[in-house]
This record gives sequence, structure tokens and C-alpha cells, in this order.
Amino acid sequence: DHRDLHSSPTRRSSDLEAAYNPLYALRQALREAGVPAQSRQRLRLDTIALGPRDTLLIYGDPGAMTPAEIATVVDWVDGGGHLVVRTPPPRLRDGATRPRTLLGELGVRLIDVAGGCEHLRIEGQPPHTEFCGGRRFELDGGEPWLAWGDPDGHLAYARFAHGEGWVDVLADMDFLANDALREGPHWMLARQVLAPNWGEGTVHLVYAASVPPLWYLLLTRGWMAWGPLLLALAAWLWMRTQRLGPLRDRKS
Repeated sequence: DHRDLHSSPTRRSSDLEAAYNPLYALRQALREAGVPAQSRQRLRLDTIALGPRDTLLIYGDPGAMTPAEIATVVDWVDGGGHLVVRTPPPRLRDGATRPRTLLGELGVRLIDVAGGCEHLRIEGQPPHTEFCGGRRFELDGGEPWLAWGDPDGHLAYARFAHGEGWVDVLADMDFLANDALREGPHWMLARQVLAPNWGEGTVHLVYAASVPPLWYLLLTRGWMAWGPLLLALAAWLWMRTQRLGPLRDRKS
């Protein structure tokens, strides 16, 4: 069929992008809904012109952002932007290694233990569970406009005002990934999360955020690899070092 042959390169290109871009389906769904949407791997604020009513969704770990990026994003939110960000997984103790983080600047305090699941019930849809195992958090000041969490006050999702803008913090964003977004409740939840600036600006989808320098990754997360190597090197040097003691007579 000529039509199938003509369209197959486009389908192959879409399949290829969906393989490495977990937010590909979300971007396409937003465009189909008439909402301008762009996706990219890195934050690259020097190449993104964030508008005052845009939405910035950071799918990856926000703990990798630099101080300059943090300041730029916070100032942009204060001016009316909408930021959607997740907490890092429990295994990444970013607060212990970097004194200044995006979540810390926004008054979000991380809980070191993972929470359970939250139940999502939508009329006419099968029940779902969300945020299973995601890292919970608390807000240092002010009441959130929306909140979802456990009875102990450990939040899995919260929306709060920051300056003239809004911030949505989630324990995880698994429901936004390509395969998960095919389910109706997940798209409805995504629509709710993106509500504050819906239809007023561009939605910027960043699926890998920033990557810190290699030396920083090796220092903070590569110690399990280079630690044993240093111990082995020290043992090898010790074994080949001459022992100190009294001089021996060569004739004896």
C-alpha cells in the first residue's frame, strides 16, 4: 500500500523518540488538546525562553540543578510561572550532599522514608493506586492549596502558591510516562496537575533535568567503586614496602 509506505518513516521516527523520551505521549496528547508543548532532555535555561504563564515540568531528579538554574526557576515562578517537580527517590540523599536544592528553596522538606500508595478513584473508571514507594515530603510554611498524603501529614502531592505563580510537588511521576498515560485516570490526573496555566502558555517537558559534573558524580555516588580500589592500592603498596628494622650483617 502506497499510503503505508509513505507514512512508515514518520511512524518509525515516533517509535524511536518514544523509546528514549518518557514524556513523548504526554507532549502529543497536549498538542492534540490544543496546548503548545515542547519536550527536551536537558533543562538548558539558556535556550528555553520561559514565558510568564508557561508551565515547566521536570520529570527527572531536581537535585541535579545548579544554583544558577535554581535561582532562575524560582524567580520565574514568582513572576507567574507554574512549576511541576518531583521528589528524588529515597535512595538519592541529595539533601545531605548539596546544601542548596530547588525543593529546599521552595520550602519543601524531604522525608527519608518512602510512603505507601494513594488511592485514585474516578467515577466510571477502575480504581488506581499512585505514588507507591515515592519519597514523601512536608511543607515548611503555609497551607497547600491542594494536598494528598497520609494521616501523619507526609505528603505525596501538594500544590501551593509561590509569589504570583504555582508549584506542584509530587512523590513520583510514573503516571505521566508513555505507557501509563494510555489509561484514562492517568490522563485525567495529568490534566489536573497541569491546570493552573492550562491554555495560557507553553508547556515545557524536561525528562532528564541537568547533569552535574563528572567529578561530583564520582565523589558523591561513585564511592562504592573507587573506595575498594583505594583500599586495594593501599594494601598493594604496604606489601611492597620494606620493613624497617636493625641492619643485618651480610656475612652472617
